[in-house]
Amino acid sequence: MVTLGIAIVLEMESFVRVKQAALMLGVSPNTVRAWGAGGKVPEYRHPVNNYRLYKLADLKKILRRLEKTVSGLSKAERQSRVR
Repeated sequence: MVTLGIAIVLEMESFVRVKQAALMLGVSPNTVRAWGAGGKVPEYRHPVNNYRLYKLADLKKILRRLEKTVSGLSKAERQSRVR
């Protein structure tokens, strides 16, 4: 039951773990970890288990920036990046 309690608190506080952040951003969990270590994504630590945590608001800002970057590319450039 402790794990369920932690999951509820994290959701209420709008924090997600590495795997959920990676899914949101469309990158691998290792990329999220590297971005956190490099300061590109604000990273927080769980006080009990020291897991990496990310605020949903921070991830949404990053998604908006990524969308702006992609929308500024030509159609050919967007298609070449998807492949």
